[in-house]
Amino acid sequence: MTTAKKSLAPEVQALVDQAKKDGHVVFSLKLAGVAYIYRSINREEFRELQQKLADEAEEARIEAVNKKQGLEEDDPKIAKIDAALEKKAMAIRDQGEERLVEKALLYPKLTSNSPAGVSTSIADRVMEASAFGSEEEPEML
Repeated sequence: MTTAKKSLAPEVQALVDQAKKDGHVVFSLKLAGVAYIYRSINREEFRELQQKLADEAEEARIEAVNKKQGLEEDDPKIAKIDAALEKKAMAIRDQGEERLVEKALLYPKLTSNSPAGVSTSIADRVMEASAFGSEEEPEML
């Protein structure tokens, strides 16, 4: 049984072809009735994304430490600063996920009207496509 390859608009096919030429694997995933086309990321791209996350996290940590300067350990402001830091950490993680999807999503681009779970679903699949969380069994030599 043969399956016919979906035909893509020429501009989308050009994006797919360029990604493949650059050494990426490309996938299509239907979410909420829309076919999203994404590619893997390479080691350099992953390191850049991770560095940005680390820099943002360190900046948030330093900001929290500075706000705690001169406060007693039992000061109620400490709890507020810690809660704000945790909220900032969640925002940093979400921004990291968005950057990952921006890098890997070929078509269509996400908009404010995209379904809420699309970004997370695509981010998970991009990581799988990039050999993270691989379920492959190693072969003993």
